[in-house]
Amino acid sequence: MVVFSVKPLFTIFVVSLTLLVVFTLLSPRYPFSQNWISGEPSLYASPFRFLFLFLALICQKDLNFETGGEVDIWSVRRLMEWRPCKWWLQGHQTALPLETNGYIRVDCYGGLNQMRRDFCDGVGIARLLKATLVLPKFEVASYWNETSGFADVYDLDYFIQQMNGFVKVVKTLPPDIATKEPVQVDCSKRKGQFDYVESVLPSLLKGKEN
Repeated sequence: MVVFSVKPLFTIFVVSLTLLVVFTLLSPRYPFSQNWISGEPSLYASPFRFLFLFLALICQKDLNFETGGEVDIWSVRRLMEWRPCKWWLQGHQTALPLETNGYIRVDCYGGLNQMRRDFCDGVGIARLLKATLVLPKFEVASYWNETSGFADVYDLDYFIQQMNGFVKVVKTLPPDIATKEPVQVDCSKRKGQFDYVESVLPSLLKGKEN
């Protein structure tokens, strides 16, 4: 015997319509990006990503309630995803140079998400400038009263293994480089990848020669 529950379906419809209207009205910008004007819908409209995920979760919850199963949000198929940069893909990568252009270390501040974001920027910059990436320094002692380092938060060996062929990673600076005064770069003031090549790369090469 098959039993259809009409009430959950009606509830889903009402809640979905309400969320759609609320997100449309309260969103800081119209749910579709400017690309919508040219006839191409955006994949990055966060209200709609949340709406699809919410609907899938509600449907799964109602289904598992009837069957006595458990809700597993991570099994929901993602309807919209971020598009990866093409140059980041394996088939578009160029081989790393035999000689590095210098060493880059990222000083990470704030919470875990902000530190992760800063370090991801460092990986991209090191790849762009063909530099060697030094494991970051977590500036958390003054804010979190914490002394954890990169290896305490992430799987160090796995990270180095995954970066193999993409960015060269070292745990510490070579002794002859560690004694030199580093050049401080504020990433928030950089305007893009060409700014790094034109402004930061010369300083990196100069520090390598000195």
